[in-house]
Amino acid sequence: MRPRHAEAGMTLTEVTVVIILAAVLMTGIVTFYLNAQTMWLDGSSQAITQREATLALRTIAKRARSGAAAYCAGDPRQNMRLDIFNDQPADPESTFSFWLAPDSLIHNGYAYSSDAARQDLGPMMQSRVVVFAAHKDNDQVYVDTLDVLTPQGGHITMSTSVTLMNRRGL
Repeated sequence: MRPRHAEAGMTLTEVTVVIILAAVLMTGIVTFYLNAQTMWLDGSSQAITQREATLALRTIAKRARSGAAAYCAGDPRQNMRLDIFNDQPADPESTFSFWLAPDSLIHNGYAYSSDAARQDLGPMMQSRVVVFAAHKDNDQVYVDTLDVLTPQGGHITMSTSVTLMNRRGL
């Protein structure tokens, strides 16, 4: 007969304690991973939205720099429109427009004689726009507010001002 202390193996109590400790440790690791993943996705989608807004403002600025005149009209939350005219009024593509469409996206395209004749080149970005406010003062075009929603409901707000560099024609 062998003494009891010489028996190899683990008791049911020891196994239970090890399983509980492993479960607590795994829960902590999984929780940390999921939180890090959520933060990374939020940051990435915010960065994408910010890049889209920056691209839209750069496109507007590029058109305005080559423009001779500008016209702004409409409600910044519904139907704001910014028209950039170049110095060749006879050219059917002499007016380029940016507008906040009913789909809450900023569209761009060539404006001919009326809204009905506008050639919509489509939305400039996929992010929803809350406010697109612009105005013109002498030879400056100001995009006062471009407020864009992130997929998580956050807001990216940007603005810019541009000088009309081609004023000689008008």
